[in-house]
Formats: sequence, C-alpha cells, structure tokens
Amino acid sequence: MGEFIRVKDAFYRYPSCEDWAINGLTMSISDGEYVAIMGSNGSGKSTLVRMLNGLLKPQRGRVLVDGQETVDEVATWAIRAKVAVVFQNPDNQLVAARVEEDVAFGPENLGLEPGEIRIRVEEALGLMGLIELRHYPPHLLSGGQKQRLAIAGAMAMKPQVLVLDEPTSMLDPQGRREVLEAIGRLNRDEGLTVVHVTHSPEEAALAGRVMIIDSGKVALDGVPGEVFSQGKLLQEYGLAVPVIVNITDGLRIQGVAVPKGIIGVDEMVEWLWPLL
Repeated sequence: MGEFIRVKDAFYRYPSCEDWAINGLTMSISDGEYVAIMGSNGSGKSTLVRMLNGLLKPQRGRVLVDGQETVDEVATWAIRAKVAVVFQNPDNQLVAARVEEDVAFGPENLGLEPGEIRIRVEEALGLMGLIELRHYPPHLLSGGQKQRLAIAGAMAMKPQVLVLDEPTSMLDPQGRREVLEAIGRLNRDEGLTVVHVTHSPEEAALAGRVMIIDSGKVALDGVPGEVFSQGKLLQEYGLAVPVIVNITDGLRIQGVAVPKGIIGVDEMVEWLWPLL
C-alpha cells in the first residue's frame, strides 16, 4: 500500500483562538487503509478532517494528497475529487427532491455526460443498498438511510478516500449498524480508503488502525488491540475504552490470563468458549 495522504508538521489556528487547533501534527494514511480517529472535544480531530481535502489549509507545515499540496489553489478541485468528506448530519448534505437525483447532483456538477451520470448513480445506489428507494423523497428516509444516501452521493464522485466525521452520532442503533456495515463493505470489498472520526471505541475497534489526537497532535497510533490496551492513558486523554477491555482487565485482576489484544465481543467469545 502506497502512502496517499501525508501531513507534515502541520499547524492551524482559528482566528478567534489563541491555542493551535492543530499543533505540529504529523501523520500519513496509505491506500486501502481503514483508519479510525478519536479524540476528546477540542482535540483537533475535526479540524484535521477539514484539512485532509483542503477545506482548511495549514498555516505552517504541509498537507499532501496523492503528492499534491492542499495549499496549491490549482490543485484544490482535484484534491476534493479524490477525498470526499461526509459529516455527521445528513440533512445538511441532501439537496434534491428524490434519492437518485441527490446522488446525481455531484456528478452533474462535474459536467459529466448523462450516460456516465446514470452509471455512477446506479453503482452508488447499489453499493449503499438504496436501489429500491431511488424514487423516495430524502425527507421520508430513516436516519440511517439518509446517512447512507449522503455516502452514496460522495461515492458517485468516485473518490479514492472517504472521510467520515462522526457519521453515526445522530443515529439510532439500527441506523448505526446500517452505516457501519456500509463503511466496512466499502473498505473491504471496494478497496476504498476510509478515515472514520468517532467518539465510540466500539466503532473505532472495527478499523484496522486507530489514531488518537490530543492537543492537536497524534498521541497514539496503532492497531486497535495495541491502542485500547492502554486504558489508563486513554482515560487521561478523556476517552472511553471498549467494554470488553474493562472486562479483560477485571479478569486479569482475578488471575485469568486473558491474551492481550482482545477488544471485541466475538474475540472474547472465541477465546472463552474452549475454556468452558
């Protein structure tokens, strides 16, 4: 996997603030990765998201997407075509009267031929499981369906990276499952690079890599088992750990030799079952 996004010693400060929201941050994301980003409120994670496709530009340092600098105005639209961002409230991103028209909105603005637009709409609706809802008005959809529609609109632009800023925070459990399954499918089956910002350790544990942002810098970066095994450190950063991690810690205190790296229910069941 080649490096696709590179952030080098980047700084960003909002006009009304004295502190840096992004404070010398360095990180990279490779093709095909599924990276979860966590951090407490004010840690800088949402600012970082907006820097990844040039919505915000570093005031110092560099952000490169596929070798192109986000500060290069000539490269702006090419970068935004490669890195699509979906935010937490889908209602703010839906613009058309019918589902299929909403998905077509982005490709139409690219000036694509009608035949190509139809192909992209069909593919995106199929990927998100929305074919049967294509003629529905978006306001009649459930929260999970709306968020999948927002993702479908992004996918119709054929991005190489999908960035999701807390996409499940406004959803009920069913909607949350729908969106998480869709994200996993896109990464696993389509090879799409996914950057998923979330407050939920259970959601972050689904990724292949977890990055913790604190005070505008990368504080921890590794596979979920490594990151979530550092429960006390995570608490210092104002973050929760998966429930299973608390259970394994309790078992170890009782003398049960639970292997390191178990952070999910399925992993725990698989390990416990032979013991029973």
